[in-house]
Amino acid sequence: MKKLALFTFVLLCTSVDAKPSITQTQALQIFKAGQYTGKFNPKNLTSTSCEMLDNEKHCTVARIEFYKDINGDGKKEALIIDEAQTIYAYGNTGQAFTLLSQDKSGFHEIASEIAIPKLLKTKGKNGYPDIELGGPGFCFSVLRYNGKIYQHHRLDRKSTRLNSSHSGE
Repeated sequence: MKKLALFTFVLLCTSVDAKPSITQTQALQIFKAGQYTGKFNPKNLTSTSCEMLDNEKHCTVARIEFYKDINGDGKKEALIIDEAQTIYAYGNTGQAFTLLSQDKSGFHEIASEIAIPKLLKTKGKNGYPDIELGGPGFCFSVLRYNGKIYQHHRLDRKSTRLNSSHSGE
């Protein structure tokens, strides 16, 4: 019985990084729209960019965190997370993100920041969720969609952020 309880506890506490259901062609379109021009890896749908700085190679790895409808309009949005392999790229935050919306002509950037994004339950125009910009510290900016792009809306000094949940769930 103890083994079953331990197994259940481990299973519940383990975070599973599920990949979004997306084709290679869609992933390439999303990375291109987000201006991620690194080396594309079709196996795990990532884009890697490297540059030399102070005689050292520094790389970032971009991945598509989700490809889903986040505002209920029937069109999918894509969230790209770009994680640094060293502190040179994004400082103590360690990552940046780009949020793309999709219409008939393709994908368009609506938010891009050096931060850990958290989608909130509060909403801006067209049903888009507010985005908390996480990182080191205890006071986080919150962005709100204005119909074209996300803009600064408020500061959240009461955040209880303990992890880097992108989904807001």
